[in-house]
Amino acid sequence: MNPNIPLPAAYRLSLALILSVGLYLRLAKLDGYIHFQGDQGEFYLAVMRWIHEGQWPLLGQHRSITGDYTIGPGWFYTIMPALTIGNFNPAAGVFVNTGFGLLAMMVAFTWMYRISQTAIAAIMITLVMATSAILIEQDRLLWSPYLFHFVTLAVALLISVFESHPTRYLSIYLMLCMILPHWHTTGWIICAVSSIFILRLVSLHRRKLGRSAWRGNRAWIILTVVWFLLLYVPPVLHELKPGDGNIGKYIVNTLMGAPPSEYSLWLRIKYITNITSYHVLHQAFNWRLENVDWPRFIITTLMTSSVILGWIQCRRRNIRVDFSICFMTTLFFTFMLVYIIRAEYFDDYYMMAVLLVPVHLTIWAGGIFLDGSGSGTTGGNLQRAIRIWGGILLAGMSLLSAMQWPAAWEIHRRDPAPYHETLEYV
Repeated sequence: MNPNIPLPAAYRLSLALILSVGLYLRLAKLDGYIHFQGDQGEFYLAVMRWIHEGQWPLLGQHRSITGDYTIGPGWFYTIMPALTIGNFNPAAGVFVNTGFGLLAMMVAFTWMYRISQTAIAAIMITLVMATSAILIEQDRLLWSPYLFHFVTLAVALLISVFESHPTRYLSIYLMLCMILPHWHTTGWIICAVSSIFILRLVSLHRRKLGRSAWRGNRAWIILTVVWFLLLYVPPVLHELKPGDGNIGKYIVNTLMGAPPSEYSLWLRIKYITNITSYHVLHQAFNWRLENVDWPRFIITTLMTSSVILGWIQCRRRNIRVDFSICFMTTLFFTFMLVYIIRAEYFDDYYMMAVLLVPVHLTIWAGGIFLDGSGSGTTGGNLQRAIRIWGGILLAGMSLLSAMQWPAAWEIHRRDPAPYHETLEYV
């Protein structure tokens, strides 16, 4: 199916239904079941001082696990509109993560539909995300690292569509990379990996990025410059104030701030071979680790081999593998490498940024198998077998997703969280 052709009504209806279910699971009984303490209280206090007392934040969140320093104020810019509109209700900030969660589903649908040319694969990736218990948990909590899953998909989509409007998408990419380190220092990894592919795209489309193109996109240039000033002038102003500076501590602790790992290098390398299947099946699909040793190994092997066969199928059909798939794969292995270096102090952020990347790649492979276009397409029994395997692959992802639906449904039915006891923060 050509992604430039409008979706049939049945697919549009399915997409609307899935998004509605995903939004309900994230918002249902939000005022009763909500986490509001520690970091959340500090976020509210900083924004309240900004709005009520006019104290513009020069710095942002404080980090203590990897060193005593503070990152930029971009996270406060991100949550300020929701907190202000919600009159600083404890549930107001959660709408930030929920909104990005909903946006991530729509981005995932658009991206998958474009790169796989299969509406079924696009519907499937949206279904998996909408009903993922771990993503629902993350989207019901105000915490910046939980936006990394959206960021990974957003960068993949920007890479995929870059050639259509290079100036516009380069501006959006630069603004995203500017604010990522303000959300969390782990964002530097996404910026570093994605910049490799963006620079290659800039080189390929440098004629479209010429002087005439910039003249026609002055608004994007101005917006990018203003965005940079808003994010990075305040930290510089803080450095000019009397007292201890922050930038030096930020640089040192970002590069070398993690405490030494308690595990040997060999144990970390050995563990990384298991962590992928654990996170994908246990976290993404709510499978219990102790009950799925062999099934987990078999399913992970099938997913990995299917992605490799998807690459081979593209070569056979003379179809270029989308740059965004290369980005996703590189990002995943980069996070694995960083995990080996930093181990347990990096575990949570590894999971948040690339948790569903193996699932995304598997669904992409299923869509490639189902789609029969391409100049190198083989007819007969082989092509039918390939399409059947694509259908089985997507059906398997659907089954894994369905197995966690009870857990996803129960999230908003738990006993109300005692967030009222933590209101002293604000």
